[in-house]
Amino acid sequence: MGRTDNWGEKPLERAKLLIKFLLNYDGKEADNLLLEWHKKDSNRPELKIKTTLKNLAFLLNSDFIKSKYDFRLKKEIQEIQSTIDRLKDLGVIEEQSEPSEKSKGIRRFTFFIWHSNKVQENFKQLELIWGNRPKSATKKVEHNDILESQPFYLPPKQLESVLEETLKLYIAKCFDDDGFAELDQGGETDPERLTLLRQVFIDLNAKPKEQLPLDLKPEVLSFIEDEDEIPF
Repeated sequence: MGRTDNWGEKPLERAKLLIKFLLNYDGKEADNLLLEWHKKDSNRPELKIKTTLKNLAFLLNSDFIKSKYDFRLKKEIQEIQSTIDRLKDLGVIEEQSEPSEKSKGIRRFTFFIWHSNKVQENFKQLELIWGNRPKSATKKVEHNDILESQPFYLPPKQLESVLEETLKLYIAKCFDDDGFAELDQGGETDPERLTLLRQVFIDLNAKPKEQLPLDLKPEVLSFIEDEDEIPF
């Protein structure tokens, strides 16, 4: 997902929009989004949600996306994942998704916010930690942006010295073995006898001087070793 402003105003506004939506959520779309409060009256209420990114993107943008088959939904899913990643870096979100659920697209998150119903108070606190975020968080997201904008590439893996030596010996043995004919497949009964390939396959320097006689068959040429013996 291409982002140019990284931790700028646009990602911050997306994070605010997500928090505002969850605080104002009325629970009518329980099939798409489950929400549960913990420590609601404390100074850091915990808002636990269970959903899929597709459902969350659909509900969050229902004013202009009217179907879950809308092509624009894919981009919004990517943006929500980006927002969640940033809020994770800031400690606002923790994910508790089980691998078996995550493989089906089901995600579980806990939002650690500042007030259970005062939207502006949450915005104020979010702006503070956003502006004073650790540099490592910025570098982490910027690094992810670079990876997402480039083709996936894995550097060559270096073999351990023992494995590398074993591989070299194996290749050398294969190379040596390829120099000998496997005559046991043709009836050779002596397993200790080694016959070089050049003793089996012989290159013949046969070059016609003129047009071949019509009655001279190719089989005859295979027994002629010297080109001067060719009768034409």
